[in-house]
Amino acid sequence: MIAVLNAMVLAASDWSYVAGAYIIVVGVLATYSAAVIIRGRKVGKQLPAKDRRWSSE
Repeated sequence: MIAVLNAMVLAASDWSYVAGAYIIVVGVLATYSAAVIIRGRKVGKQLPAKDRRWSSE
């Protein structure tokens, strides 16, 4: 019985490392994506309207 409980605790701790790694990776990707979008919008505001290729103006 103790061996089964010990195995369950070890398995749970292994999965917690996996879940933690996924949370870190998703957080880093979301932060990077937000930074790129914010930087792009900031640079886009500096361009004249005629040089904005994505704009129909």
